[in-house]
Amino acid sequence: MRQSDNSTGSSGKVVINGAAEATRTISIAVTTYAGQSFYTHACLEGIREWKSDRHELIVAAHDSSLLLEFYLKACAKDGLIDRLIFTPPGYGHTNGVNRCFAKARGDVLFNIANDIVIGPSIVGACSHQLENDPALGIVGWFWYSNGNFWKGDQVTSYRLRDERKPDLEESKQQHIRRAPWFTGRAFKGLNGPKWIHQCNTAFFGIRREVWDKVGGFSDAFRHYWADDFLSYAVLDQGLNVAAFDPCFKREQHFLEFQARHTDVEHRRRDLDSVPVPAKLEAYLASLTGGVTTSERQLLFQMALSLPDNATILHVGIWRGASLILFMSALKSARFIGVDCFDLPGVSRYSGQPPVSMDEVTRNVSAHLAGGHDIELIKANTLDMKSFPSADLIFIDAGHTRECIENDICLAKAAIKPGGLLVFHDYGQPRWPDVKRAVDAHFPAGAIRKHETLCVIEA
Repeated sequence: MRQSDNSTGSSGKVVINGAAEATRTISIAVTTYAGQSFYTHACLEGIREWKSDRHELIVAAHDSSLLLEFYLKACAKDGLIDRLIFTPPGYGHTNGVNRCFAKARGDVLFNIANDIVIGPSIVGACSHQLENDPALGIVGWFWYSNGNFWKGDQVTSYRLRDERKPDLEESKQQHIRRAPWFTGRAFKGLNGPKWIHQCNTAFFGIRREVWDKVGGFSDAFRHYWADDFLSYAVLDQGLNVAAFDPCFKREQHFLEFQARHTDVEHRRRDLDSVPVPAKLEAYLASLTGGVTTSERQLLFQMALSLPDNATILHVGIWRGASLILFMSALKSARFIGVDCFDLPGVSRYSGQPPVSMDEVTRNVSAHLAGGHDIELIKANTLDMKSFPSADLIFIDAGHTRECIENDICLAKAAIKPGGLLVFHDYGQPRWPDVKRAVDAHFPAGAIRKHETLCVIEA
């Protein structure tokens, strides 16, 4: 893979074989430790810019919002995420990393917290350090020093947390002394159980052999002090705990994303925002139709998560804005639109003025791709005996109880196993019958809500 020739002194050479390097997997774990999408989207889209065939990305998510869940599923479908794990509620960051690394294929493992945005070089450089320095146990992010290093049987490079209180408190000492990896070497090398600055594991890399030896993150610490505990474990094996090269302490390579968003409570961690492409969003907003920007964001990610050649049935398309949204997300799919269009006396049930089929045809045709198959049906759904079978059925048609009851029955019969039923205006005060009918037909635990979208998995 790498061949060095230093026989000529300072004029040696290094030969790197790209095909061989690509076979040596670097596994990267990202965990979501808040329910919403804002930080996770920034983190994963940053990785998308540099991820190569050598990188394996594993994501563990818990307590996710609908938007985050379908964004992650879309990322798994398009190949950004190689393995997606949905964990039980409240699973936590450290357990999530343990779960990711247990599934990893690589000999070098990295964790990137979802509020960290990483540039194109830092993972490769840190991986190179780990692969070529057997004395290095962990490399990561330090706030106050360059790391903690051994020289012989002493740790000669470290910084105390508090010069006035150099020793670890007793309870922390006991956690370390009871750990299965404990040898006493680190305390002896520090000339006592000192409390020293350690690696912040929001970003770190470690060799699999070291991770397996220390057993990963401990259940004793779910977040705070988990960093220190893991670092003490590595140091206790006689291995160095080092900071990544200072050249990477700049935004192009390493950005603590939450530091950019301190203007609101929780530093925006609880925001849900995975945008629709800007030009598309502006156009769809101009068509109006009652679907909000946030609702379009979810519908777009749901469509992106569908398998190739999926079928989407959109009942109640009006000017075609949501149908165009689905078409833009999927380049190879079948789309079926059902609407009363300008049938006399029927369009009033939807609360929208009539639109002709010709107008909608013009609108959607402008967004047609080679892999699209589109069928528009002019009908009153009360006169239909069945809906075409589909992977996703979006209902936004008649909002009276008679209409929504009818459409629910037809949709339940038409949805494919594992498919998605989506109802608009669920909980909308203007159309109370939508929520009443949906609640009557589906168990409460199956109904998930995003603004006035209601999502049910078949």
